Amino acid sequence: MAESRKRKGAGRLDFSFDTQVSAQVRKELLDTLSDGNEAVRRALSEELERRDVRGEFAQTMRPLGLRANNLIDALTGYWVVMWAIMAGADLPTREQASSVHRQVRQMIRGSPLIGRPSQRQMVGEAMLYEAMLAYGAYREAREAGDDDRLREMASTARTNMLRRGFDPTRIKVPDTVRSLH
Repeated sequence: MAESRKRKGAGRLDFSFDTQVSAQVRKELLDTLSDGNEAVRRALSEELERRDVRGEFAQTMRPLGLRANNLIDALTGYWVVMWAIMAGADLPTREQASSVHRQVRQMIRGSPLIGRPSQRQMVGEAMLYEAMLAYGAYREAREAGDDDRLREMASTARTNMLRRGFDPTRIKVPDTVRSLH
């Protein structure tokens, strides 16, 4: 976020895109999402080859003040996408995303995630992929009016948040999702 770049030390949470680390992130993502199904793996790999996930994140999250090469911003982007999916809403406002950004920063302060540049890239880039794949699927389901899929996605988003230690009932939630509590 613009204000995060002004804060002392914010630059150390930036990461570059090393091609070897990117290849490892992509392999792990494909392993996880394909769950051993080679046909699914091939199809997903082809889809990822066609897409510029970093560019999608940058374009989608720029209005929220988030950048694709910063760990806090990548994590914030992931959480705001999960909230949108849970709430059946659009992405939050820049102000609401800023609130989430502050909470994420507090959560990872002192974490080993921010130590090594390669670790920041692995986590950050994985969050870019997860956020944009989920957001793309969410937008498609909304446009199709697929209520069953939207309910399933909302449940999965909530489960993912809880699994990652992000309890949506204990955080300052943007106004767009207050109705969930």
